[in-house]
Amino acid sequence: MTRYYAIATVLVVLFVGIVVGFGQAGRRLDVRSPDVEHPGSPSRPRAAAALASGATAEPFDADAPWALSALPECYAQIGSLRDFPDVVRRHVPRVAEPLPAGSTLRTGTCALDVGPRGLTIRRGPDRFRVGGVQRFFLTRDPAHGEVLVLLRQGDGLPELRRYTLRLPSRLSVPGRGARIARSNA
Repeated sequence: MTRYYAIATVLVVLFVGIVVGFGQAGRRLDVRSPDVEHPGSPSRPRAAAALASGATAEPFDADAPWALSALPECYAQIGSLRDFPDVVRRHVPRVAEPLPAGSTLRTGTCALDVGPRGLTIRRGPDRFRVGGVQRFFLTRDPAHGEVLVLLRQGDGLPELRRYTLRLPSRLSVPGRGARIARSNA
């Protein structure tokens, strides 16, 4: 037991000696990191200051397989399945209407453009690209109303995602004109 007291005493004496030694030499004990620079007084973030002054944010332009899930004012994800290809194909609704390349689905403040290799979602000046998409379908679900079904082959296993559409929705298909989505109530 006495050896623990001896070790503790030595540690305390060393600590006090270091602190007193810095104090007598006229130097301050500086514990700041040398890599940190403080350029001035604290201020609000520059992006918030720019927006408050009337400036607009830069448009967002990115590859984003998650984009539909990130826009709840336009689409609400109601399900997803990632499994072997034959299992995923069995979950595509049989009565689903395929959306060919060139189709545009306008939902709320968003526009979804179907391309030959994926889709582009536009919301104001922002653009999101979802690559690896093989097929899109629009179907009617009794519990959710109009539903967008997305069949995507990304890295690894294929994925099927289902989204409800926020109203009003308008679908434009090349060669077939446009139609207004029915109520999702």
